[in-house]
Amino acid sequence: MLYIIIYLLVTLAWQLSVIIRLRGHGVYRNIGKRAYIVAAIAAICCIAYLIPVGSMDKTVFGIVKFWVVMLGAFTLLWLALITANVYSSVVNGKYWMDERNRTLAAVMILPVGVAIVEPSLKRLRATLSWQVDSLFATQMCKWELARKNFSDLRQVKLREIELENGSKVYVQCNPARMISTASKIDKKSIENRKCFLCPANRPAEQDIISWRNYDVLVNPYPIFDPHLTIPCREHTPQRIHGRLGDMMDLARELDGWAVFYNGPKCGASAPDHFHFQAVKRDRLPVLHYECGWARLERLTGSKKEIEETFAELIPTLYFDPEDLASTTNATTPDPRPQSSVLSPQSSVLSPSSSEPMMNLVCTWNNGTWELLVFPRRMYRPSLYGTEPGHYMISPGTIEMCGVLIAPRIEDYESITPSEVKQIYDEVTFR
Repeated sequence: MLYIIIYLLVTLAWQLSVIIRLRGHGVYRNIGKRAYIVAAIAAICCIAYLIPVGSMDKTVFGIVKFWVVMLGAFTLLWLALITANVYSSVVNGKYWMDERNRTLAAVMILPVGVAIVEPSLKRLRATLSWQVDSLFATQMCKWELARKNFSDLRQVKLREIELENGSKVYVQCNPARMISTASKIDKKSIENRKCFLCPANRPAEQDIISWRNYDVLVNPYPIFDPHLTIPCREHTPQRIHGRLGDMMDLARELDGWAVFYNGPKCGASAPDHFHFQAVKRDRLPVLHYECGWARLERLTGSKKEIEETFAELIPTLYFDPEDLASTTNATTPDPRPQSSVLSPQSSVLSPSSSEPMMNLVCTWNNGTWELLVFPRRMYRPSLYGTEPGHYMISPGTIEMCGVLIAPRIEDYESITPSEVKQIYDEVTFR
């Protein structure tokens, strides 16, 4: 009997340690709360069963009964969690007993679990995805601004709009994004403000994860939950030259995320400081069905193949006689001033050439990279502004992916499908 009690004690202590180490990671984020409930029940059982009742035999019986109850509580907890995860895996088309579910099953049995779980936990805790989940858990505890804005995302309004070609886009009413939407990126405005991405000017509460020459940060003004900003440590202009490889490596290490890049005149609110951003890939409509609202090029393959194709593709995308001919009217901007650096014979990735207007999205999915390239012809549409009949919508990568961000409720409610089409027609090549 003593050996059984010791075994149960060690097993349950180990299960608690696994819970504590897993609770900051993705799907396990709520395990901590469940563990506290189980611990509270166990404490009540302990008090009830261990109160002396005048007989040592009854007390020993109470100890055994206490551990049986506690083991049962943990068993039910893990069985419920495994069942939920298996269901989630099947619904999402994944193998029902994947590594996550095998790990949870192994936690229930100490000898099997130590051999399976501990090495997996060690590898998992070293990944960037794990560190990011832990960063979010920590920041939501200590950073009031971020906690409030992420909490407010639960109440944001989302409206579906169907365009005449059958494509669907969404409008999100997100007042916290007014800072980015209304940002001024002219040279004078940038010179007159402190760079909020430089380490010296960041909030004291903002923690970082170091990755190569970048800092991974929680974005305090999120579009989705979660939302990362990944600035370079040095104050250097927003320019993709020489950084596409970093973008692809980030996408691979942030499994399940989409890493995106706003060009300096295509949605970047800090064009003077290089940075990427990242959101979960399932939040972007363009990754789940065909995009019919903007021109894009979808590149897949190895890192080398995509980098070479990207270098060859960009000049061709922007040197399109039909597109140039279609933009010679007075109401639509003419991209021809860029053509001297966009001819097929020139390299847009060379340091001496100006960067074409574009938005990029990179993901790692099913063992391969995917890079989406959105050519742009204009930063903000003619409908942009605060006057009547205009909208505070400043398209960046998220808009190219099918979600228009409207900080003002009146814009969210009044924008029409024809106006959405006009916005996309003006800022993109179609």
